[in-house]
Amino acid sequence: MTTSKKFSWLIKGGNFTNVALSSLEQGRIIGTGLMGTVRPVKLSGREGYFALKSVRKDYIHKHNDFRHVTNERVLMEALSNPFCIKLLRTYQDAHNVYFAMELAVGGELFHRLSRKTSFPPQVAKFYVCEIFSAINHVQSLGYVYRDLKPENVMLDEDGHCKLVDFGFSTQPQANGQIQTMCGTPAYLSPEQLDGKFTNGYTKIVDWWSLGILVFELMTGLTPFCKSNSETRYEIYLRILKNNIRFPSGFDAPSRALVQRLCHSDVNKRLVDPLKISEDDYFTVPWEAVNARKLVPPFVPRILKPEDHDHYFNQYREPPKQADSATSNNMNIEGF
Repeated sequence: MTTSKKFSWLIKGGNFTNVALSSLEQGRIIGTGLMGTVRPVKLSGREGYFALKSVRKDYIHKHNDFRHVTNERVLMEALSNPFCIKLLRTYQDAHNVYFAMELAVGGELFHRLSRKTSFPPQVAKFYVCEIFSAINHVQSLGYVYRDLKPENVMLDEDGHCKLVDFGFSTQPQANGQIQTMCGTPAYLSPEQLDGKFTNGYTKIVDWWSLGILVFELMTGLTPFCKSNSETRYEIYLRILKNNIRFPSGFDAPSRALVQRLCHSDVNKRLVDPLKISEDDYFTVPWEAVNARKLVPPFVPRILKPEDHDHYFNQYREPPKQADSATSNNMNIEGF
């Protein structure tokens, strides 16, 4: 097994062919999503930890989500970027499909942001650079990520970003268009909301959401959502009006980038990854970024494998699944 240079108990890769699902000792839930839960797991009889995401087969069957879990597996097997979480192998049993992944022990970037309320420009820029690299890599493989938000960015043991949760990632049609509606309301672009009139949307929606992320890291809020109690309709109206109000103290380079990435007119929007990387906002040596040589503004303090202080603690155990003839007899190809 390949382990972290910092922690010998943190598995980063290796041959998992002979690692049986039944041999894994599962810990408490450290993350939840629309389709599954994530737990740290330990190799039975040795000090080796990684993460295990489980997705319920009855949910997959009920929502006809075979395409989503298959896309996620295929994309994760192809990922090769220091800022994308690494897939170790997949499993399945009667109830679930599983993604065994490296464990990002620093927790969610959202958790870090919630403790700080907002980040100074240089701190935000550090995270934005690494996230840009991850999204650009996903798109280079022919996929659109479609779910960028601080909750889907983890921090590793050194404080670097790891993009996770590729369940909404998809490949556009031959004409580059996508029709399906998914994602987090506050991060959706105008063309996603007006798909009936625009004939769908393209991969450039990932760059719109990057602009929203920049704003959120700088202020603690997304530009079109004023509170957690708002309805989707209220958020959607603001997105379509596209009136972004910047608070005082929002620095000029960050403001200009958000305005260029989040322009309502797609013909005037900054959408070319190369031009985005050359924007005045970044002014960073990209070779150093991709080599993980920039110094992280925060390094998680981890004393032992069981330290989960950087994760939220409110996750509850899901109810025990009842036996289902449908899920028990369902084999999902590739897992």
